[in-house]
Amino acid sequence: MKELMKASIKFSVILFVILAVIGIAGIVWTFPSAKVLFSTPVALEDVDTTSDLDGTYVKTTLSDLHGTYHKQTIKRSVFYFHVMPIDATHYIAIRVSNADVQFEDRFFEAGDSLLEDISDGTLLSSHQYEVSGTLYRMDEEFEAQYFEYINSGALPTSDHQYFLPYYLDVSNYGRNHNSTSIYLFGGGGILLIVLGLWALLAALLGANQKPIKRYIRSSASPEATTKIVEDFLANAPVLCDLQYDNNFLCYHPNGMVHFFNDTDKLIWAYKVSERTKHTKLNDKLVLQDNAVLIYFTDGKVNQCVCKTQEEADEMIAILEDLCPKAVTSYALELEEILERDLDAFLKMTYYSTRNNI
Repeated sequence: MKELMKASIKFSVILFVILAVIGIAGIVWTFPSAKVLFSTPVALEDVDTTSDLDGTYVKTTLSDLHGTYHKQTIKRSVFYFHVMPIDATHYIAIRVSNADVQFEDRFFEAGDSLLEDISDGTLLSSHQYEVSGTLYRMDEEFEAQYFEYINSGALPTSDHQYFLPYYLDVSNYGRNHNSTSIYLFGGGGILLIVLGLWALLAALLGANQKPIKRYIRSSASPEATTKIVEDFLANAPVLCDLQYDNNFLCYHPNGMVHFFNDTDKLIWAYKVSERTKHTKLNDKLVLQDNAVLIYFTDGKVNQCVCKTQEEADEMIAILEDLCPKAVTSYALELEEILERDLDAFLKMTYYSTRNNI
């Protein structure tokens, strides 16, 4: 059994490393967005303009946006931006994506209404919007278009210092900042790491060999049974991770024991390729064509996966020789009887002539 534990631990370590790498990648990728999503936005007028503002989550009030948007095209993507004040002296850009039609329409419609209100002498406060978003450092292309737009108003070069190279991205209105990617990749990354740790811990504690331990504990003489089982595991032949002899059948891919039972308790075995409906069986197994399904007297189904149909044929032949009373071919009637009444199945097959349906 020690060899099985070593094999399961080795497999679990490899699995944990793979899951951990994928999980950490997901967490790292979503970490900046997670910081934004779970933080409280800072009032835009309170930010320190002398510090690095890249990635700062802020909130502000927008108004009087009509006619101030400048269209830009960056890497075939269309955006609109306009210059807005941070405080009494400093300005940044606010940018919305051309794809975010709903957001843009709200502001353009507000701008149209704004002109009507001005002509009627109406106060403008009703067209102010509270928004939140993230400040990002402009790339070279955006910054060039930004200052080109500013310079179009004959702004002196000395005043460029008041126009900070940052833009407020409000494409995601409110606090919903990449929440889907955070929960999907960040949360999924954490889950993968936990699953990897759980699998590794189970292997270290020997949980993957529970069927063998359970069999030994239930025997009349656990000490004597342990010796017999150890001898079986050390010497019995193996086919596609199914270890077999006249006494026991044990399926243990990668050292993880799926079942351990007496050979003479085998009642039915057949190739999945013989089964007409390749769907979930008893809501427990997803069937694979190159596999053999095995039933014992407890009525539970077990799947032994083979690499080829030839190996599946060989496994069926071995089981026929080991347990002549067991049925080794598929019939829909048998499956229906087994699912409905195990005792009826046993009387029909296990205690009768093999394959006499």
